[in-house]
Amino acid sequence: GIMISFRVTILKAIIGTITSLAFTSLVSYGLTRPNLRFKKIYIPYIMFTMYFSGGLIPYFILIRDLKLYNTFWVYIIPGLFNVWNMIIIQSYMRELPEALIESAKIDGAGEYRIFLRIIIPLCKPVLAAVALFTVVGHWNSYFDSMMYTNDVSLQTIQLYLKKVITDPSVAAGLGKQAVSIVPESAAKITIQSVKMAAMAVTALPMIVVYPFLQKYFVKGMTIGAVKG
Repeated sequence: GIMISFRVTILKAIIGTITSLAFTSLVSYGLTRPNLRFKKIYIPYIMFTMYFSGGLIPYFILIRDLKLYNTFWVYIIPGLFNVWNMIIIQSYMRELPEALIESAKIDGAGEYRIFLRIIIPLCKPVLAAVALFTVVGHWNSYFDSMMYTNDVSLQTIQLYLKKVITDPSVAAGLGKQAVSIVPESAAKITIQSVKMAAMAVTALPMIVVYPFLQKYFVKGMTIGAVKG
């Protein structure tokens, strides 16, 4: 059970982060362009969704009617776009020299080529920072798994951890499995030690990932800072 949950969560974190970054950065770039039609309509509409929502029941009905309930895509599609991440990426993109884009257009580059060849490489710091926010959010999420799936093969590691912490029988079952593998450790394995071990194991991947993104994370967090 724990290995299945790990696999689901790893796929959820990787696919969800990549697709969310791609979609959100595309929207951010589009909204920074001065020649975008109906720009004054898009931005207030997007910002409105940041503060108001239909509530849990209408959202559940929407997930069900879109045929996302009890599928892996319920973890990916609803999280494709994040307004707060868009604001962060957009702020960084606005600081890039407009002359870079104009010179690329003179050379015949289209919008997608400019976005992929110029904007994305220059936005690595902010994208890394947003990627860290997103991957941690996906990794720590359990509510979507609890509400929008009922298949054990789709449960995330955080939902499994919740069951270990709140249901003594689950922790006891893990303890018995550990004893069957290492019989001499029977005296040391308790329900409490199993809970602590499960917490440590679920936190380990994020501890491993963070050092690789730390330098970009620090740069990304200084967006908009006043230079002395």
